[in-house]
Amino acid sequence: MIIDTDVGGDPDDAVAVVVAALNVPELALVITSDEYGGERARLVRYLLDLTGRQDVRVVAGSDLGNSRLYIVDGLFPSEVPKQDGDLVSAVAAVCASTRGRIRWVGMGPLSNLAYLQSERPDLVERMVVTQMGGAIEYRDPARAEHNFRVDPEAAIRLLPALEPGLPTLVVSDVTFNTAMEITAASPIYQRWAVPDAPPWATILKAHCDRWMERYPCTMQHDGSRWRPRCSGRASGSPGSVSCSTRSDG
Repeated sequence: MIIDTDVGGDPDDAVAVVVAALNVPELALVITSDEYGGERARLVRYLLDLTGRQDVRVVAGSDLGNSRLYIVDGLFPSEVPKQDGDLVSAVAAVCASTRGRIRWVGMGPLSNLAYLQSERPDLVERMVVTQMGGAIEYRDPARAEHNFRVDPEAAIRLLPALEPGLPTLVVSDVTFNTAMEITAASPIYQRWAVPDAPPWATILKAHCDRWMERYPCTMQHDGSRWRPRCSGRASGSPGSVSCSTRSDG
């Protein structure tokens, strides 16, 4: 499995990375997107180390020049090293390690996958893509969903290329759901706050505290992908939709 994440803003990404690290042994690579000078990748490296996953490689991916959604300054040690940025070779190494398909779990903008498509489309053909992004009826009709809005050119360029592989889009209509919110009163938050909580839990609590200085809760948009689900096309389930792009309007 490869995770592509813009961790460091809304805590949902950090929660999802920890959940995957603790529960998905085949996790092999985490790539950061919408980078902030390599700091998102350093945070991922720290979280993986705290969960005992030193075996998982981290690569600092696309940097789109944004800084608005980075709120974790000082939450991890300054000595955590910068991570390398060789996206293509890292993905190629994962693909070379197995004959099967590779799960790509996208939690941020599609910039990294679009870059891979332009440089090594053969690698993208190996991917089974699940992407949090897009919306059917976004809650703010004046703008697009965040992951598509941050790099719309990547989304426009990539989705038609992905169509033959039937990617699964986990849309905002599903993930913006109070059933998946974490507040200071949530049992999981309370467990992170106990004195003997593991170090990774302490980081998640601190991350949530910073977020909740601005917003009342954190919606687990990216944590939703760890719940079992079927494709909306196959089952009629509202949990996800298979992507189909058309040129006939």
